[in-house]
Amino acid sequence: YQRRVHGETRVSTMAATKESLIIVLDVGESMGRARDPGGSSNLDQAIRAVQLLLQQKMLHKKRDEVGLVLYGTADTKNALDDSGAPGYKNIRLERPIVTPDLDFVRAIRGISSGHATGDLISALVVGMQHLYERTRTKKVARRVFLLTDGESRIHGQEDLGKLRDRLKETQTVLNIIGIDFDDEDEDEHATTPAAGRRHSAAHSEQKAANQRLLRQLCEDVDGMVLPCARAIEMLGAMRARSVGQTTSFRGPLEIGPDCRIQLFGYKRVKVENFPRLSKLSTVSQQSDNPRTMKVESQRTYKIVDEPDADFDDSQKRKAFRYGDELIPFAAEDVDNAKVQASKGIQLLAFCPASQIPRYHYISDVDVFVHAPGSDGDARALTALAHALQELDHVMIVRMVKRDKSAPVIGVMWPVIKSEAVTLMYCNLPFCQDIRQFKFNPLDLKPNLVPTKEQHDAADALVASLDLCAATFDADGDPVEAVRPRHTFHPCIQRFYENARERALNPSSALLPLDPVLAESLRPPAAMLQRNEAVINRFTELFPLVQATGPEVKAKRRYWKEAMDAGAKLVGEDDGPSAKRSRPEPTNGVREVGTQHPVEDFREMCERRDIDLVTTAMHQMCEVIVKLVDTSVRENFYPKALSCLAALREIAVKEEDGDIYNKFLVRLRTLYKGTGGHGKFWDRVASHPNNALTLISEDEGNDGVSAEDAANFFGQTLVPSVSQPVPMEVDETDDLLAMAD
Repeated sequence: YQRRVHGETRVSTMAATKESLIIVLDVGESMGRARDPGGSSNLDQAIRAVQLLLQQKMLHKKRDEVGLVLYGTADTKNALDDSGAPGYKNIRLERPIVTPDLDFVRAIRGISSGHATGDLISALVVGMQHLYERTRTKKVARRVFLLTDGESRIHGQEDLGKLRDRLKETQTVLNIIGIDFDDEDEDEHATTPAAGRRHSAAHSEQKAANQRLLRQLCEDVDGMVLPCARAIEMLGAMRARSVGQTTSFRGPLEIGPDCRIQLFGYKRVKVENFPRLSKLSTVSQQSDNPRTMKVESQRTYKIVDEPDADFDDSQKRKAFRYGDELIPFAAEDVDNAKVQASKGIQLLAFCPASQIPRYHYISDVDVFVHAPGSDGDARALTALAHALQELDHVMIVRMVKRDKSAPVIGVMWPVIKSEAVTLMYCNLPFCQDIRQFKFNPLDLKPNLVPTKEQHDAADALVASLDLCAATFDADGDPVEAVRPRHTFHPCIQRFYENARERALNPSSALLPLDPVLAESLRPPAAMLQRNEAVINRFTELFPLVQATGPEVKAKRRYWKEAMDAGAKLVGEDDGPSAKRSRPEPTNGVREVGTQHPVEDFREMCERRDIDLVTTAMHQMCEVIVKLVDTSVRENFYPKALSCLAALREIAVKEEDGDIYNKFLVRLRTLYKGTGGHGKFWDRVASHPNNALTLISEDEGNDGVSAEDAANFFGQTLVPSVSQPVPMEVDETDDLLAMAD
């Protein structure tokens, strides 16, 4: 909301979800001096901190804006100096407040010392002025980062009071990162006054005075002073993506006809998906504006019989597979078939919390609070939550999060803390969501029932490896380990680390897994060491013995393969005691399916452990017939033709043309001149180069004459052929998936 103060329009930042910050960086002469001979300078450390800050913004807070002011520069460029105001020399507005990008990060790397002296207070005023001008009408949080070594004299102390008041009026947070500043936390824990002053003694009198001045300023405006080394550690630490606190539900909890509690809902736990990667256009990279690399996908549909004709997308229909038929549904029918309801939460019943199994919680978790500003809703929600907690009960509710959406069943349970009283919500499964599997009990075999000693060892193992007391704090008290709020997703976090590196060095290799991430994927080492005896005892009572598999036997090989390898055929005698080895059974494909028939057929024909060529050919014949008979508007014809081509290829290769020739005659009998699937035979007969005709004597031993093969599709007489014995096919393949 906005309010008027002294004729100015100001925006409250209490509910801001976006931050605008200005970085004020000291690049004076003292910042450019090397800390050690041949080592890095104070400016190098400050630049490192700024880079980490920008990277965190670009990865986790992409809507935030950042600007940069340099002081101690050789030149001057700022609005206050341009207006003629004195005291603002050697201060440069390097980058106006914008959303940070890679150019911003790369520009930071090119900053060098200005070998001049600029005033710290004046630089803060320039930064504050620019920050306020850019955000005066925006609902944003404001922040100023000052990075300095505090070696230069501060001249504008007469403006310190005005700066302090301006920071408070505009609700701007001040953070100071000091190069080689004393760490207050270390001084507080110092055992002697001399130890607490060990850092200050090494500083110049000017730097010590500036530290006191800046710490007092931060204390007056509720700011923070951090040493640069500690700031780099904090900025470089792993963190989760920032998510704005927005409501996912606003509506009533209906307990009865005349009892409603207005609730606000928020996402409490939600699965974080892997960062989405956009498609990159190499064409746009070579254009005049390579930053615009958006790839637009355009999809067109064609009719099989008329590939050059345009197909109206509005003619598409969804269909449901009902037996051998496809039942079409228009988009309006699909929408009208859905169960739609009005937004709200309706109480169905109460039940003991123990009646809801943990594995029935199947969704993200939402947290619900009373509507702001309603004392009646607050009292009602508080009373309801306390009653549920005292009785150890939960609510079974009907949830509709949006108008005209489908209702779901869920459970709500109370969470009562000193700062808030809330209700948590999670979806419950319907009957179709539950998988009912049956498993044989272990007590069917006496040797599978554990002994009492084994039971006790398992109990001790579970109790000793309890994460609730796995580690200890500084005071020696046991604390919980692997807490979700402190455990980062290893895949997502590693992606962010590599994204930061690849952004600055496009040709860099992938970084190794961070040791902190690797450690979080293993049990705490200290806990394992403490409970080594318990683990060893469990291992002794439940020994692991390597299973011995069946003896490896020689596989059947064909004559040509054996001759090429120079090996003996299976069954060739090595002596009187030699025996013929039987082929080793395997778990390869043994049936040609309808979903990937060509792949299944080829794999069966290529097996060497067992001869399945003839079986595969007969199965492929039945699959082709099934594809044609179940085809709707010729949608399976292309697949049937590819199967027929594969069948002919293998028949020629295996010199078994009789099976293919008889099957082709069968197809002509079934489909030629018929109204049902006559077009399929037309496609077979019109295949390019007469490639699907009968196999001739020139191609195989069981072939017909070359003249009969050439004239087959023009013949009218159908010779009598014996039909192959139909095999039993228990097909459960999803033919509807192939029709999509």
